[in-house]
Amino acid sequence: MCIRDRECGVWTSDAKGALMIQICSCIIIIMKGILILTMAAAILTLVNASLNKNKVVVAINCGSHVPYTSEESEVTYIADQYYTSGVESTSGEQYPTAWPDYQDIALYHSERYGKDESFGYELPLPKTNLDGHYVLALKFSEVYFNSAKYKVFDIALGSHKVVWELDIYEKVGKFTPLDVFVEFDIKDGVVVHMGRKVESAIVSQGKLQVKFMKGKADNPKVNAIVLVKGALEDTDYAEYQEFTKNREKLQHQKNQRIQEERRVNIERKLRAEEDLDLSSFGNRYPTGSSDNVEEINPTKVAINDFLNYAYALEAVIVGFVIIFFMICSIVLLDITTRSRERRKCSKRPRLNNITFHTSE
Repeated sequence: MCIRDRECGVWTSDAKGALMIQICSCIIIIMKGILILTMAAAILTLVNASLNKNKVVVAINCGSHVPYTSEESEVTYIADQYYTSGVESTSGEQYPTAWPDYQDIALYHSERYGKDESFGYELPLPKTNLDGHYVLALKFSEVYFNSAKYKVFDIALGSHKVVWELDIYEKVGKFTPLDVFVEFDIKDGVVVHMGRKVESAIVSQGKLQVKFMKGKADNPKVNAIVLVKGALEDTDYAEYQEFTKNREKLQHQKNQRIQEERRVNIERKLRAEEDLDLSSFGNRYPTGSSDNVEEINPTKVAINDFLNYAYALEAVIVGFVIIFFMICSIVLLDITTRSRERRKCSKRPRLNNITFHTSE
């Protein structure tokens, strides 16, 4: 196809249309590639989001007398056992509205801690095919202190430290889940962590010794334990990373929910006092004060509810991308149609090239 007119050296209409078609085609191909990659990443995230129950060796609901079954992964966390010492506590259950919206949040309500001492667990290992790759997932939450540096402790496999100076509040704050993932291997019946053999990690009867060691401040603790024989993808690591990414958003939603509950309670109280018309409270709550309370916007509530669903924002983005593709396709079709019309017109005979002969 000619790009430039040979005689006048300018861009022709057909050349312009062809160039626009090529540019639009390239843009659509690039955007389709981005869409495919985005959808593939979302699918992989969904697949790897939950804990693989077939890879779980043992899961413990620390500090609780009752087992807990996850609705997402269907993994059952057994009632607290296999501990060597420590004290159980369920103090986190006293603050039901303080926690963010996160699946299996009940696991972070109970805990086992060492009262002025270190403590540990001796976790059962597979009786056959012991060698392999393992991931130890430890779940924590701070329910007592309101600032950092007040609870600092270490974690070890046998005598080998794998986590140093863990400060829960410093990492995530109060009433917020913190998950720590420790990867290690077992080769020839010996634990290997970061290339170093840990002879003392496996104790008698083939159990893995996990220690929570008293550190610089207060007592060590743990809320739940999961031992997985497999890769990091077989744990809920991806799900926790997603939660961490959206933690500020979830915290904001939780604060809004608490404020809404307070607003409703105050409004009910004001209306009750207005109905009773108590003279002793007449000046304290003047007439019409309830009108100053912010009204609920149904549209805003509906949008917030929709965004609370998992991957809602990603779905909106994908929807906009699809709409963009449709618009580009329509534009491309229009350009193609116009280009064809121009070609048809250019092939028609021009009147100024026709000679008329008249007879006398």
